[in-house]
Amino acid sequence: MTLRVLSGRNLLLIALLLRVGFAVTLPAHEFIPGPDQMLHDSLARNFLSGRGLSISEDIMHPPEDQPEWVKKKFERQRELGGLWGTIRPNVPQAAIPPLNPLALALSYYLLGMGNLFIYRLLMALLGTASCWFAFDIARRIFSERVALITLLLTAIHPALLYYTGVALTESIFIFFFLAFIDVIIRFRERPSLGLSAVAGAIWVLGLLTRSAMTTVLPFAILFMLFPRRGSFKPVAVAVFLLSIAVCLVPWVIRNYQVFDKLVIVPNKGWNLWERNNYRFNEAYQQETDEADAYAWILGRPPFKINKPETVEFPDILPSDDEVTRNEKFYAQGKAFILANPGLYIRLCVVHLFEFFRVLGRGHDSLVFTVARIFPYGIALPFFLVGFLQAFRRSDPASRQKIVLISIMLAYIALHILVTAAPRYRLPIEPLMLMFATAAMLRIWQRVRGREKGDPPSPRLWRTRREKGEDGTGD
Repeated sequence: MTLRVLSGRNLLLIALLLRVGFAVTLPAHEFIPGPDQMLHDSLARNFLSGRGLSISEDIMHPPEDQPEWVKKKFERQRELGGLWGTIRPNVPQAAIPPLNPLALALSYYLLGMGNLFIYRLLMALLGTASCWFAFDIARRIFSERVALITLLLTAIHPALLYYTGVALTESIFIFFFLAFIDVIIRFRERPSLGLSAVAGAIWVLGLLTRSAMTTVLPFAILFMLFPRRGSFKPVAVAVFLLSIAVCLVPWVIRNYQVFDKLVIVPNKGWNLWERNNYRFNEAYQQETDEADAYAWILGRPPFKINKPETVEFPDILPSDDEVTRNEKFYAQGKAFILANPGLYIRLCVVHLFEFFRVLGRGHDSLVFTVARIFPYGIALPFFLVGFLQAFRRSDPASRQKIVLISIMLAYIALHILVTAAPRYRLPIEPLMLMFATAAMLRIWQRVRGREKGDPPSPRLWRTRREKGEDGTGD
């Protein structure tokens, strides 16, 4: 079957059938393995019960089959009066963005409490649309051939497929993340105030799904302000920012009513503290799987730490609201980093390995192993080649590739500096597959050229590349 037979429409149909079929086969009232789903479930149930976006008290108690260190961690969090020491039960919260819990609540409202079927169908549709956005981005920046292969790989990508069945933010966020990039690229091709307004609305929806959307905002403003060489679009940027402000109004008003403070995005101080300071807490060292995995970088206890009090939970008062608690965790995390810069650099190396990790430390079955290796594990070395080649000055598509490169680097940097896990990599994997595909096609063309005889002259090669005959569009 050739790429001509596998047209974009047929590949999208394959993506849709796989995702809808997966949703249909899953038990409607059961969660499949994945972290934090009960948290989103609790938020959805409380919202429908009239208690707002709040968590229930029972979420503070782990299942009985959990290890002892997990139970002790939850016990300490109950003493602090909040999940992760931050989110107080039965009180409206803003630490977990609202969009995914509200999507769950919609499914529960239409089909009954705990019924995930409509939610999973919605994720299947968004996952299919994400495949199309990946295709459109690749087509505009690379070539039709790269776009079709990228579409094929994203359509059958095991992790992207699997997470459409998990009640987490992955599928929704990937949709808005890729949609936003696609709109920015379209704007740079043909600037318009309409696209500026749409980009602002999409950015807000992404932010209300996952706060990591903040990383792309400065680059979006820059790329819209100067879409082309010699072009300057301040009015378009003003419309973009106005669209963001208008779309954020309901969320900001709601948060002001809850906290009596201006809250757009919580600073996620818990994440900074837990994934850095807490690694050197005595309780964390009982989490042997993760502690042992990176002992070769961080060493083993006893650790030499300046200001050892920063690895302990901060002093939190029962009366502290969520925003204040987050600020205290953030201050604790910042104090640790400033006191231990060398150790923090090693922690960033840990985050880097964790972000790009191929194999997992659980679910070691053959199916899970194959799913981790294909396509990401195979594509990773080719991505590195394609990514480095994109910096060539002779690349006529470099003006648009810089959009992808900047957004990817900012997104990766966020997770290296704060917290990382393989699933956080999923939003940029379609972009990684584009670079990997372009590199593989370029290598294949050069291998074929050598098999046929002497390679073409440098000038002839540049001419072919400019014409896009190597299938990479560059």
